[in-house]
Amino acid sequence: MTQIRREAAARREAGPALGGRRKARVEGFTLIEIMISIAVLAILVVGIYTALSASQSLYVTGVTRQEIQERVRRALEQIALELRQGSSGLGAGISFATAGSAGDETVTFCMCTGFAASFPTWSSPITISTINGDGEADNGVDDNNNRMVDERKVVRTQTGRPDKLLADNLKEGSLRFTRTLTMGLVDRIQVDLTIQGIDSQGKIIEASGNVVVDLRNQ
Repeated sequence: MTQIRREAAARREAGPALGGRRKARVEGFTLIEIMISIAVLAILVVGIYTALSASQSLYVTGVTRQEIQERVRRALEQIALELRQGSSGLGAGISFATAGSAGDETVTFCMCTGFAASFPTWSSPITISTINGDGEADNGVDDNNNRMVDERKVVRTQTGRPDKLLADNLKEGSLRFTRTLTMGLVDRIQVDLTIQGIDSQGKIIEASGNVVVDLRNQ
């Protein structure tokens, strides 16, 4: 009888300890659970990094494109400023030609500089044209290794005056002068061009623009 009581007491004392061990095993994490948690965390980190990288790339590209658009605007303003003073009359006509294998157009005109004996006086001829970009040849190859092919420069030339650079990295074949005669017999010229650039990711991006010019001296 005494032996039975001792065994019962021993079982009662061992019971809580065994239950505690069972509880500890239930509340802990298995190796598989830990590996799954690490995999989920890695997927989340990669997703966040990808989203941030894409946002940064879009931001940088947007800034570069804005700079190129500003260069387009400045180039068109400079061309229009002088072209507007040109004449399509017999005294100082206006002519068009092409430059480069892709057919960039050129324009030659004279500006009115004043009057003498009631007749207008004209400047020496001014030509707005294109030339090869630095280190480039007109051959369909990226000669200067800047990722752009046969990019060109827009220049203003006039006898007796130094050449003036109006725009750099012009996309070949994009400079156009379109001449029309409006209903009021006003000579009108539309100028179109596209300028290129390289963003921080090494991608070529472009910006285009145009301006319409009414010649003041008909």
